[in-house]
Amino acid sequence: MLGIILLLIAIILFFIRKWQYLSYFLYIGFLTDGYKIIISPVLSGLKNIDLALVYTIIITCVLIKTHHYKLQPAKIKKSFLWLCLFIIFSGIFSIGYYKIPFYEVLQGGRFMLLILCYPILLNMSKSTIIKLLHLLAWFTVWMALVDILQIITQLPILPMYAINRDPDLGLIRFFNYPPFTLLYLIVAILNPSFYGKKTKLIIALFIICIIGTLGRSLIIITGISILLALYFNGKKNLIIKYGLLICLISLPFLPILTERFGGNTSSDINNVISGNVELQSYEQQNDGNLTYRISWVIERILYLSNRPIQEQFFGLGLLSDSSPLSTKMYQFIVNIVFYGSDMTQQLRSPDIAYGTMIAYYGFGGMIIYFYFLSQLFKEFYKSRYQSPYYVAAAVWILFIIMISVFSDDLSAPNTFALCFVLLAYKNKVASQEITNYKN
Repeated sequence: MLGIILLLIAIILFFIRKWQYLSYFLYIGFLTDGYKIIISPVLSGLKNIDLALVYTIIITCVLIKTHHYKLQPAKIKKSFLWLCLFIIFSGIFSIGYYKIPFYEVLQGGRFMLLILCYPILLNMSKSTIIKLLHLLAWFTVWMALVDILQIITQLPILPMYAINRDPDLGLIRFFNYPPFTLLYLIVAILNPSFYGKKTKLIIALFIICIIGTLGRSLIIITGISILLALYFNGKKNLIIKYGLLICLISLPFLPILTERFGGNTSSDINNVISGNVELQSYEQQNDGNLTYRISWVIERILYLSNRPIQEQFFGLGLLSDSSPLSTKMYQFIVNIVFYGSDMTQQLRSPDIAYGTMIAYYGFGGMIIYFYFLSQLFKEFYKSRYQSPYYVAAAVWILFIIMISVFSDDLSAPNTFALCFVLLAYKNKVASQEITNYKN
């Protein structure tokens, strides 16, 4: 019921111009699993992905009918259309070749359909974009404060899918930190006046949120991303300064980090480097390690490499793991039980993106998808000196690619929703400059 109410509010607000930014705020919430606050279980039976899809279909129809459905710039438009065509033909292939019922194709491939959020977010007005970015900036701060309170008290204040307690430290690992923490952290670093006099404090706040997750890969890749942002922006002299600042903030957490980076981490890395990767079941495993992740991908690559060319191009079919067909069609050795449920994941892993992408995109779809992302990255990178937003968006894309060995986010187009908003902002700024020049 809560999900339906939020969806109705979002659609109604879309038609009220001065409140339209709130409609987009709710929409981005649907695209990011409720900003990790109103997560799918809280919606009582509904899922954020379904709310996002319904909103996408309705607003797309409205934009087409009112002649506001436009795609710019040209290079991204071309790659976007190629990706859309692939998804359409992949659905047809799943129905015709794999004999998967239409409803199950829609259920399995609906996360790919959320690429259609791109034109919706791209066609916002400049005033709406500015209001939305301001709201998201401060919402990220407020959520970060609550997250740090969780870390300190060790009490799950925000909703969680499952309580994950570190076996070595006995501490709860809170991964429901603000979804746009890194992006606004980079913007704040590059623009010290972004949050006014509180900017330095908020930078420290965001860094503590990241460290507080106790996620080894997340901490390392966040540090690399910050250094990349400074390098892209031409502020090489600040690399040492912020490197030392991160180390200083990390000092209170040093005993915890030392414990987290010890244990099985080094053995996992050694196993992968030495090629000691075995295809075995990980269903009883509580915490996915690097060996398991690489095994997951290798098994699916080997399977698909021995299949006909059409299957290699389109993948294993748009089929949900919740469907009984998935276990009838595939019996992979390397799999897990998702979130402690009884559902075995044959096609999708929350721990690594490439297994999911091979299954749903195939080798052909992966090329098309990465082409789209490369065009998006280039658009921000070539304008990196114009605004901290553009640097942050470019680095965010690289961050999602770097973290993809430890997360499934890369496989979902809606992960880049805020990048689409920033691209809309960039287009509107460029359009305004051209208008001013003509005048």
